[in-house]
Amino acid sequence: MTSRCDSKLLLHIIVVGFHHKKGCQVEFSYPPLVPDTGECSGEVPLEWKHLPTLALPDGAHNYSKDTIYFHLKDKKDSSNTTVYGVSCYRQIDAKDIVNKTDDITRGTVQKSVCVLTTMPCFGAVAAKLELVTHAWFEQKDFTQLDLLKDAFNSLSLSLSSLSSESQATMGLQLHEVVKLYKYKILVLFKLIMLERKTIFFMTPVSDLCNVILSLLSLFPGLLELGLVESVQPTKTPILTPTTPLKKETFDEEPFVEVSHSELKQLNISSDTSVESSFALSEPADLASSALPTADSSLPAALNRPTSKELGSLEAGDVGKAQVESIKNHAYLAAGGVDCSALELDSADALYQIDLEDQENYIWSSSRSRTLALTDGENQDLSLTEPLVQAERKSLTIDISQAKKKVEVVPILSPTSITIDKAGLPLAIFTKGSVCHPYLSLSYYDILEDINIRSFVIGASNVLFKQKKQNIDVLVEKSPNVKKDEPAGIVIMDKELQKQLQLTTEDLRFSHFISNRVEETAATGEFLEATEWEGGDEWIRAQFKDYLQSLMASVLAEDNNLLEAFNIHFVNAWKSTHNYKVWRNTVQQLEDVIPGHPYQGGVTLNDVKLQLARSERGRKINAAVDLAGKTVGEALTSAKSFVSSWWSNKSPTDTQPPTEDGGT
Repeated sequence: MTSRCDSKLLLHIIVVGFHHKKGCQVEFSYPPLVPDTGECSGEVPLEWKHLPTLALPDGAHNYSKDTIYFHLKDKKDSSNTTVYGVSCYRQIDAKDIVNKTDDITRGTVQKSVCVLTTMPCFGAVAAKLELVTHAWFEQKDFTQLDLLKDAFNSLSLSLSSLSSESQATMGLQLHEVVKLYKYKILVLFKLIMLERKTIFFMTPVSDLCNVILSLLSLFPGLLELGLVESVQPTKTPILTPTTPLKKETFDEEPFVEVSHSELKQLNISSDTSVESSFALSEPADLASSALPTADSSLPAALNRPTSKELGSLEAGDVGKAQVESIKNHAYLAAGGVDCSALELDSADALYQIDLEDQENYIWSSSRSRTLALTDGENQDLSLTEPLVQAERKSLTIDISQAKKKVEVVPILSPTSITIDKAGLPLAIFTKGSVCHPYLSLSYYDILEDINIRSFVIGASNVLFKQKKQNIDVLVEKSPNVKKDEPAGIVIMDKELQKQLQLTTEDLRFSHFISNRVEETAATGEFLEATEWEGGDEWIRAQFKDYLQSLMASVLAEDNNLLEAFNIHFVNAWKSTHNYKVWRNTVQQLEDVIPGHPYQGGVTLNDVKLQLARSERGRKINAAVDLAGKTVGEALTSAKSFVSSWWSNKSPTDTQPPTEDGGT
């Protein structure tokens, strides 16, 4: 990738301060965030109204300094690109300030210097911005702003000479993340591939951002090229039972996906067809002769199209006809009740609304807009057949058939990510799958946004942990974790636990990396930004080899090879959006041999690894250690007793007898 010198890389340099009455607010921006306003106006665009809370994070008063990385959506409505933010926070005593202003009323002053850029070079920008922030705070006069303007011009020149490929991973401490999560680093790697709703909780924010971005750097090209759409929700809203019915047209972006968490909340298994949540059954005592027909007694919008009319419809109008057909059947099953004639708070009105909500839940895909209508005997009904023949049959959406139709789509939806011949980087954060290295409490509602199907979010406010019903995985660094144990990963879904279970081959791979990093750190051989064994680049090379081996095994379509990667994980990955995009864009994998890089027969060491990672195994190991310690103490005591007894014997008792039997 080029350095993108033809575009404006550095957008703004901003000062955010904490006001004792107004909270976090912008105090200075160069150039102004809102055109035709002053540099100190404090005005913020509506799209970036929560920018101050990102630059000055929750709980910042507990630390004297911190560094924050965050994402913003571009202010242009037509743009899907991400704006990358780097903020350096400092806190000093108010008594040290030379020129105090009227807003300084507390014992400490908290401010952040923030930079917004269009290139994801977090570490490179942070290294320069920390020097600027330190120099500005050393002046102890926050009214002097010329230093910040000069810094903006200097940063603009330095960024224009950089390339995101060489600088994207600069400043990230990947080896520290491996030391923190140990063998579970592979669990997190697989978790990101499955596009689930994940929250990382940690303080300070600099450690939090380092963990998330370091994990993303394990995927080739993802940090450099794959975050372009990482803050963009779906343009076509995901339809839920509470979403108003909206007629779809081909002018809109054709992408709709139902996430795992939504299926879980509706008690729907992803591999079975169910009727409980989607069946629109009519009352058992309702005779067919009592059903109203499509005549003038019903509203014109509810008249069913005939077989002839349906057959003459163009392909672009099939989706509309299906929606109208479902509406007809729902009203007929309800006896043709007109909701406009009911009281809004009456029981009948609420029942009718529930029926309409069920009716509005439809499935759609990018190339296929057919709705699977099946009767009680799972026999398909043709859409061109008059619906009157199925008036006494319950309508059910066959989930398995809908998912099959999505999987055969050649390409789900266009993406702006540049993908190479190997299909990399994976399109993980696209089409409603978002990534935020840090979010403040102001973004709390994002957990319930129906237009966001998955996320990877970093948070430092404890309130994010409390909505466990809206997340699949919680990753945090517990203060009670022992030194030799990995940090905590809480997986809410039992099915997801099965998918993220590490196989024997996976344990060999992850323990080898973890042990090598620990050994390198202990001997002091580690040097940052080198390719030495145990270093950051070496770790990324190992995971790239693992990922490409997985891809080659999938292309080989050999279940024996896929078993080594956990077949449950592989099947779950095949249902994700990033897999479908990769499968339809990959052209070749050069010099990659199918199969797990650590495949082989089970050894005694593998059994020890399996025991060490399970609760039962840890108890067994503890019991063995206790027994060994007890036996060792007993042997030591016995040895001491024998030695004491032998030393107390008289010399004559120990002399050997002579040949004549004398002494």
